[in-house]
Amino acid sequence: MQHNLLAISPRLPRILIPPESLLRLSQMAESLPQISDILLEMRLGNDCRVDFSIPLVASQSNLGSFRIEDGDTSKVQTLSPSFLSSPAFRHYLAILDTNDAFRYSDPDHIFENRQDAISKYAPVKRFWLEFDVQDGEAGSSTPAFGIEVDDLPPQDDKFLVLWALDLLSDFGVDGNSLGLGSPNRLPESLIENLKMCTRALPSTAKIIFIGANPSVRNDALRLIIDGLPPCDITGYLLRIGWSGAAEELGELIASLARLVDNIVLSFNIGEVVFPRIGLECYFIDPPHVGDRWKLFMDYLVETNLCSPAKGRALLSWSEMDKAGAFERFTVCTKIVHESDKVLEAKAYLGLWSTDASIQE
Repeated sequence: MQHNLLAISPRLPRILIPPESLLRLSQMAESLPQISDILLEMRLGNDCRVDFSIPLVASQSNLGSFRIEDGDTSKVQTLSPSFLSSPAFRHYLAILDTNDAFRYSDPDHIFENRQDAISKYAPVKRFWLEFDVQDGEAGSSTPAFGIEVDDLPPQDDKFLVLWALDLLSDFGVDGNSLGLGSPNRLPESLIENLKMCTRALPSTAKIIFIGANPSVRNDALRLIIDGLPPCDITGYLLRIGWSGAAEELGELIASLARLVDNIVLSFNIGEVVFPRIGLECYFIDPPHVGDRWKLFMDYLVETNLCSPAKGRALLSWSEMDKAGAFERFTVCTKIVHESDKVLEAKAYLGLWSTDASIQE
């Protein structure tokens, strides 16, 4: 990944990704897969930090680009030794091992009176590892883990509880699997909050991501929900026990809804629903089509959420413009709201590999 990142570096907007941030990013990328796609996360205010995420495939059967069979053993290719020995990758493989154990288990043991054996990761599209660049080199920092959901059955919180167990489990330095485990290993309040978040959803909405950062705390989860009408986002949060400033958040959502095509909700839960709320703002059309992206950037600048220079740089980051080994893509801008704190805006820029041989 480091080679590809350095190849594209001259085209990365310096105002969004300063040289010092690019240096730290490159140092962390040294131990990561050469073939990885990259999702860059940057702040649009005065904060110059840049974090990044990489996707990993979601099942053992799709590990062709990561694993090859050699007789009775299995080994991984295209990954550096330091990444293979890292807690991040061992945790990832341990999660897949628990999935294999689940797949061949008695379904009635997990799903009450369920007659068909179902893989607990069948609805998963891919895993994500998110690295905080300020934490240091990738080999010494444990990333946050995320599960991108492809097709979660409506109101099926059993999957979520099982995923939460894997995400928050400590698999140990040797990556040993915990087997099927037990939902009872999670705090009861966390399980109940997770179930409430699912059951309070309207029929139009669904959970598209569940994640955790067990190195920070092992009793909290990140949820991302798509399909909530903007006018119902605040109401949904109140239904699940959020205690933030509802009127203030509602006014912010109303302002954003007039400018963007879709707002996706993200938040953290543990024993409570945490006050910090993320509003991911999406457009159907890319920045170079029409003037709606510009109007949105103008709004962010006028509300002091984005510097004028960063706004111009973000607009110049054309979607799906091939750049060397990557295609670049403006994913979204997220507004972070927390009562009694200053709003924050972040941009997510994707660098997707153009090598067809490594696509799923």
